[in-house]
Amino acid sequence: MRDQTERVASVEELILAFEEASPGCENVSLWVADTLTIAGQVVQFDVGMAVLLDRILALEFEPAGFTPGRGGRTYHYRRWE
Repeated sequence: MRDQTERVASVEELILAFEEASPGCENVSLWVADTLTIAGQVVQFDVGMAVLLDRILALEFEPAGFTPGRGGRTYHYRRWE
C-alpha cells in the first residue's frame, strides 16, 4: 500500500487506498503514518483516525489490531461476519 518510511499520510489518500484494496477481501492491512493530514492540514492523530475508521466501518470492516512500525503502524481490518 504505502511506503512504510513515510511519516505523513493524507486521510483522503488512506481512504482511497482502503477502498481500492477492499473489494472482495476479507482482510485488509493499511499502513498509517504517525502524522495525518486532512485537506492538506495536519490534524490530531485521533481525529484523522476517526474520519478514516468511519469510512472503514461504512464498508463493513472492523478493526483487527495493529502492528507497530517505524514512523507509524500497520492497521489490520476484517470484514464483519
